[in-house]
Amino acid sequence: MSKLRKNMTIVFVIVILSFVLFIFLDWGMNLASSNNPEKGNFVGKVNKIKITYNQLNDQFLKLRKTYLANSNRTSIDQQTENELLDQAFNQLVTKIIFDDIIKKYNYTIDQQEILDILYNVPPQEIKNDERFYKEGKFDYQLYRQIIDDPNNAEFKISYYNQIVENLPKIKIQSDLVSGIKIQNDEIGRLIKLNETKAQVEYTVVPTVIDVPPTVTDEEAEEYFKNKKYIFEKNREVVLSYIEIFKNPSSEDILNAKENIEGLRNDILNGNLTFEKAAQLYSDDYGSAVNGGSLGYFKKGQMVKEFEDAAFSLKSKEISVPVKTVFGWHLIRVEDIKRDSIKASHILIRTLPSYETVSSIRQRCDNLINRIKEKGLENVAESESLKLFTTKPFDPEDGYIEDFDNPQRIINFVKSSKEGDVKVIELSDRFIIARIDRKNISNDVKFEDVKEQVKNYMIGKKRKILSALKLSKYVEEISKGNISLENFAKKNKLIYHKTGLQTISEKLLDVDNQYQFFGAIFAAEPKKVYYLTGENKGYIFRVLKIEEPSKEKMQDYYLKYFQALHQAKQQSVINDWMNQLRKKYSVTDYR
Repeated sequence: MSKLRKNMTIVFVIVILSFVLFIFLDWGMNLASSNNPEKGNFVGKVNKIKITYNQLNDQFLKLRKTYLANSNRTSIDQQTENELLDQAFNQLVTKIIFDDIIKKYNYTIDQQEILDILYNVPPQEIKNDERFYKEGKFDYQLYRQIIDDPNNAEFKISYYNQIVENLPKIKIQSDLVSGIKIQNDEIGRLIKLNETKAQVEYTVVPTVIDVPPTVTDEEAEEYFKNKKYIFEKNREVVLSYIEIFKNPSSEDILNAKENIEGLRNDILNGNLTFEKAAQLYSDDYGSAVNGGSLGYFKKGQMVKEFEDAAFSLKSKEISVPVKTVFGWHLIRVEDIKRDSIKASHILIRTLPSYETVSSIRQRCDNLINRIKEKGLENVAESESLKLFTTKPFDPEDGYIEDFDNPQRIINFVKSSKEGDVKVIELSDRFIIARIDRKNISNDVKFEDVKEQVKNYMIGKKRKILSALKLSKYVEEISKGNISLENFAKKNKLIYHKTGLQTISEKLLDVDNQYQFFGAIFAAEPKKVYYLTGENKGYIFRVLKIEEPSKEKMQDYYLKYFQALHQAKQQSVINDWMNQLRKKYSVTDYR
């Protein structure tokens, strides 16, 4: 990893800050839970460096204070508290790792670098403040006066400390992405793919084969010997699991209603304005900052219960509590037009209480004891719970389809053996998971994948046979000068004709959108072509191609350059973080 030159220019710092200054925070680690009796007063460790309870508590209190200040609240619910504790733990883990990297690669900063940023790179909240602008330009002189005003010493110290903490990370990040190169043809391909419009007509042809292709064991084994790499898998795990969601109890729902009724009474009695109540208590944070305002909307844009109540109100009237899937609402109509209204609302979500979650957790513990005795399938059936099975996944990838944050599941997989069962708590539910298959061998034997090889070869043969059939159809259309629509009618096939559209607009009855558009861009207009698939193919003709105008090309170039550069930056950083996960062993004792 090359060192960033010592005196970083201000322009470069601004670019890095504008990308993702805190990209390394809260990124999560390869956590392994432990019940180590020797942990003492420690909540976790990174390699051999221990994290104390006091460190976690201090970090949690800082996050809690910031959260309450930013949300204008006086308390937090149990779910938010758990999320802040996880965030605090992750931040301590990240700090230990970065301290080690900064020390190892000697990422030093000096006083002049810090002052350069302090005086020349205002925090974003100040950059967004209109009071610092004159004639449309940011007034740096005024900003520096504010910085040097003794009355603003607390702000100055706070921002100074932020720079000290994050500048080494910015230097590391800049080193990671400094070698990224963007080629003009890369951008050109993106522009062509996303901004070129095409009008096509096409017909869908099912792949009907009179004699289905077959593959002998001998053919499959010979193919496997030459193409073994296609079927190799480093690690493969399959889980079965049931879900028990953290749904609020009837008591939780009633408590939420009681809270919103109390708010309504306070507003009607003049103890609190509707706007202030929304800012302080509404769980719809997007509208809360605007006093609960939702702006104008028409019928059909809101959920039915909300819409029915809102459109029945008179101007300035406040509804009784209205229950929807989101929780309890108070609605006030601000203005009424012919077919739309402007309304504000206060939302109190019906979240499960700590007692409710504890009760659900106890239920899961009881279920797992029954599962160990009677089996997962039998218990799932007796409890009317749906049994899910994951697609095969590699735990080293850190990804499991259908799970947004699978890290705790992966921790279980890594520390357990085939057949093990465990209760795993996620943010919105508990899952009880069983490891059905855990294959960590790199050596793939033909007998283990014989059917997979055969299916793969049959698929390739079907494509070849499909191509032969489609090519005859294309020849028939071209020589007979038949329109594609009449050909489709004659053969009772599905026919489509599009308007001018880009790849972002879906083509009907097309399985692989990108493959089809790739064929469209390579085709000569007015000429008939075919595209094969295993189960169906397509015969198509490009009627019209409309490429971006020269006037728009410059704007598109900048847009896609930035998008491609950021995607490559993210890819480089993700790869590096995956390396860190393997290098640093993180244990969570909580």
